[in-house]
Amino acid sequence: MQEWMLLVLQLYNDDIYLKDNKYLRMGDGLDFALYHTGSAHKIVGGATGNIHIQAPETHILNTAGTAFQIKSTDNSVELYYGTNKKFETLSDGVNITGTLKVNGSAFSSSTDKIEEGNSYAEVLDTGTNGIFRFLAENNEVFRITTDGKIGLGQTANSFPTNRFEIRENAVGFTTSLLITNLNPSNQNNLNIVFAGANNVPTASIGGWAHADATSTANEKGDLFFRTKNAGAFKEHMRINHQGKMIYSCNHDQSTYFNDNYSGNHSRNVFNSVTHHKRYVGYNNPTWYEYKTTSGSSARPQLVYFTVYWSTGHASGFGYYNFHVLGRNPHNTSTLTIERARRGDYGSWGGQYYSWSSSPDITVYTSTKSNSDAGFFIRSQGHISANSGTWDGNCVQQWKIEAYDNQFAGVDNGIFTFAGHSTPSGVGGSVGWG
Repeated sequence: MQEWMLLVLQLYNDDIYLKDNKYLRMGDGLDFALYHTGSAHKIVGGATGNIHIQAPETHILNTAGTAFQIKSTDNSVELYYGTNKKFETLSDGVNITGTLKVNGSAFSSSTDKIEEGNSYAEVLDTGTNGIFRFLAENNEVFRITTDGKIGLGQTANSFPTNRFEIRENAVGFTTSLLITNLNPSNQNNLNIVFAGANNVPTASIGGWAHADATSTANEKGDLFFRTKNAGAFKEHMRINHQGKMIYSCNHDQSTYFNDNYSGNHSRNVFNSVTHHKRYVGYNNPTWYEYKTTSGSSARPQLVYFTVYWSTGHASGFGYYNFHVLGRNPHNTSTLTIERARRGDYGSWGGQYYSWSSSPDITVYTSTKSNSDAGFFIRSQGHISANSGTWDGNCVQQWKIEAYDNQFAGVDNGIFTFAGHSTPSGVGGSVGWG
């Protein structure tokens, strides 16, 4: 036994000497070892367990033992190059002294970059015009300039020149800016707000889902404009999902347009304007339906119409101005036309061709009720020339302005094309009064 021990270790001046590649083993399973190979010093842990070094400060020194390479305390870890500290952990992050390199390329005062492949984020600073930009596959897609201008999309060195710009190279319909409300239930709105230097909002452009937009069938939206008066926002105009422009009548309009005019909404009185354009074929009378909607009490509505005809060839044209006054009598569900009155009207033939069927308008009652209550309009007007070898189409352009106490709702007063044949629900013609 003593001979075996002398083969692997020697004792000299109270020191224990192990020969090269001879292990000092510890643990029940002899799973921790210290040894020297002749060229390297090794600390070996077994298959299980960790190696812990525990002390108030832990130092890993250079060969001479005169300088730190790694220094660890209870609060930080420091890394050194020679005698110079280069890296230190802090309570709020890390501190690096010197140059930080990524894949061999150094961050510097003129170009700082984080990259992966052909995509990177970069800070460029030439001393007077620093910028921050993103590039995807070497194409710049985002830039912030030194004066706070932001460019998004297909950016370039001279871009942006305004506070916020989006540039596209689009063909067809492109969504350049999408503002999404993750709560799509009825009338939860999003706004672009304008404010003064004191950050107090004074005007806004907003939009909302007219109804719960979680289903495709309910994808209806309204766009509205509000300004602040006496410290409160007031809605003054809306473009609804039917394409109708609704505007208020009073400077102290309600915060939003509301349905069901009553004493509780005494300021909630507004008018609406609808524009409609349609091309009409040769010898085709054209029917339109105007739905006013019927409430449970007398609800007058005065609607002014202007319609313009143009042949589009040799400039034959005509126009009509007329208005219809209707209401639903108390406890009725259909609209009664109290008066249809024609104003200024006329038509002129073109340079070469005259009207074969002169522009004309006839108003008809509707037998429809409740939400479909209203009236019908029949228009005519076409040209035929060269013994029928050239039959001209014409375009009809409408402007409809409605004055209404809006008992039933903001979305009533719907003007729609109803076909070229007499539609169902048409009652009798109404003479001009």
